[in-house]
Amino acid sequence: MNLHARHIMWRKKKAVDAKYEAAKKERKAAKKKMKEQYKTKKEAFKQRLTTLGAAPPENEEVNESNGDFVGARMPEAMNVEHQGMSATEQEAWAATTQTVRHGLKDDVGTADEEIKTWLMAAFGWTKKSRGFWGKDCLARSEARPEPSVVSASLSWLSSRLALNQREVVTAFPEVLGLSPDELESALAIAPPELQNAKVFRHAVSKKPDLLGRQVDCTSPTSNPGGKCIGRCRRCWKKVKVADLIQSIPSPLVAVS
Repeated sequence: MNLHARHIMWRKKKAVDAKYEAAKKERKAAKKKMKEQYKTKKEAFKQRLTTLGAAPPENEEVNESNGDFVGARMPEAMNVEHQGMSATEQEAWAATTQTVRHGLKDDVGTADEEIKTWLMAAFGWTKKSRGFWGKDCLARSEARPEPSVVSASLSWLSSRLALNQREVVTAFPEVLGLSPDELESALAIAPPELQNAKVFRHAVSKKPDLLGRQVDCTSPTSNPGGKCIGRCRRCWKKVKVADLIQSIPSPLVAVS
C-alpha cells in the first residue's frame, strides 16, 4: 500500500473516530440531563409526601411482602390540625373512606385503617402504587378524592362486569383511583380476544390490574406514534394475552 492510500485510510478512520466521540459525548450529556430531571422530580415528589404526611421513602422501612412503606400513613383520621391539608381536603378523604365502606356494602366491619391503605395506593402514596402510576404519580398524589367518582367506579365493577368489588379492591386497590371512563377504556383498548365483557370479567378475576391498562403502545389507535410513552405498568403490551386466554373457559372465548 502506497503512502497516498495510507493517508486516505487514516483520514477516514479519523473522521469515524470523531463521529463516535461526538455521539458518545451526546449520549453522556443526555444521560446527565435525564438524571437531573429525575432528581428534580423525585425531590418534588418527596416534598409533596412530606407535606401531606406520608413518610419520605428514604426514611421508611420497606415491607418486603408488598413493597409498601411500614409506617407510611394517611392524614391523621383527617385531623383538621394536620398542617399539610386543609379542612376541606380532610373532609373529602373522610367522606371517601365512608363511600368505600358503603360501596362495598361492608358487613364484615373493615377497619378504617385498611380502607385508608387502599386509598393510599389509589392516590400514589405507597412504593408499589408509585410504580403503577408512573409519570402521573405526582399529579395523582396531589389530587383530592371525589366520593362520587369512587362510588361510580365501585358501581361499575359490579354493574358492568359483575365482579366481586371487595376481591378486586383488595387485590388491586389502585382501582379506587380510576374513574368509570378509565375503567371503560381498559376494556375498549384490550386486545380483540378480551373485548367481550364476559371474557374480560374472567381475565380480570385472574389479573385485576388489567383494569388499569389504559395504554397500548402497539396500537395505532391509542398510540399513533408507535413509541413507548413510559407507562409500561399500564400498557397492554406487557400482558401475556395467550396465557390469559388459556385460563378462560373455552365456551366464552368461542362466543367472543
